[in-house]
Amino acid sequence: MGHIKLAVDQLVSCDAINQITTDITSNDLTIDVVYNVVGQTGAGTFACVKSNIVYTKGGSNSFTKTAAEYLSDFVDACEKMSGASGPSVAGPIVEQKVTASGALVGAITPTVTIKKGANLA
Repeated sequence: MGHIKLAVDQLVSCDAINQITTDITSNDLTIDVVYNVVGQTGAGTFACVKSNIVYTKGGSNSFTKTAAEYLSDFVDACEKMSGASGPSVAGPIVEQKVTASGALVGAITPTVTIKKGANLA
């Protein structure tokens, strides 16, 4: 199984991915990696799992890329590691810059939450 490693020493699996989405709100970049069905929770009810990855920037800063560019970065990384064996590789870096001057502040450490079933939202 292939994995990408995030800055918080957490791994994101790159196998059995159903969908990857990104969204930028006021201060957050959210990346959701939704995996294929992992089991049945009841009659006709199936459970999915997702990695919810959230990068929070400073209030007067902005992200260095668009949501579409971050989506492309994560899709590329996951495609390269899908079905791979061996050690994980570093995941995409998400950075922030000072909005007024454009000066690079540096990488943002994400918060990663694993969600399943009815809690995917």
